[in-house]
Order: sequence, then structure tokens, then C-alpha cells
Amino acid sequence: MTLASPATTCARRRRRPDQGHTGCAASRRRDVRCARCRDPRTMKETAMTLLADKIAIITGAGADIGRCSARRMASEGASIVATDIDEGAALETALQITESGGTAIGLRHDVTDESRWIEVVNKTMRQLGGVADVVVFLASDRATYLTGAEFVIDGGAMNTIMI
Repeated sequence: MTLASPATTCARRRRRPDQGHTGCAASRRRDVRCARCRDPRTMKETAMTLLADKIAIITGAGADIGRCSARRMASEGASIVATDIDEGAALETALQITESGGTAIGLRHDVTDESRWIEVVNKTMRQLGGVADVVVFLASDRATYLTGAEFVIDGGAMNTIMI
């Protein structure tokens, strides 16, 4: 591993060393450490620990971006609640994650139904032992789209999710 000069290394907010330094996660290259803060962690190592021991609910996790997001977050240590309106697809995502060594559950979830949100939160707390740290909204109906005025979530339900 090489040690780069302080004048060129710190990639955090693209600051020059004479403009102040708050530490960085090394430069963008994994084999270089910042000579100023000497942070031994690489960018990848730092990112890999951000989701460790977190619980994430991912809507629309049955396919496409939702499935990829669920698998990626699980690879970084998060426990995943994969939800989709297609229960089979959600279960398939959860199975892929558990087969690769992660923790996941798959649930049928219609995001427009408030009672299903309450059920998802309750199952998350019961099966994974806590409330969600991360909620990713990727569910969509490709045929119709709701405007902000049409898609209203009860504030009490959101407080339950966020607490």
C-alpha cells in the first residue's frame, strides 16, 4: 500500500488540505491511504459497514431495481424485508438472499393498502427483532401512476414506521 501526498489525496468534498481537513475514507483508489488523516479503511470497506446490522424494507423487491437493491443491501450486511404485490417474486428475492448467506423475508404487499403497511411493520418487528432503519420505495404500477395528491399515507402509520 502506498501513502499519497497530503496535497492531492483527500477526496472528501474535494477539499485541498490547506482548506481544512476532517478526515476521509482514503482516496478513490483502494491501494492509497490519505497521508493527512492516515485512515486505513478504503472507500469500499467503509461502505460495506454502513448497513451492517440494519433492517431494510424494500417495496417492489420482486424484480428489476428492487431485487438488485435488496441483494446489494443484503450483501452489505442489512436484514431485508422484500415486499412486492407478487408474493412469489418477493419470496424468490428473499430466497436468493438467504441462499447467499443473508437474512431476508419475503412478503406480499400492496403499498396502496394501509392495513398491509401495518402488517409489514408488525412482521418486520416480530421476525427480524426491530423496526426498519431503512425504507426503500421502489414499488410501482406500470399501468397507472398516482400524483402526490392521490397517494396519501396516514401520518400515524408513517410515525409507526419511523419510530
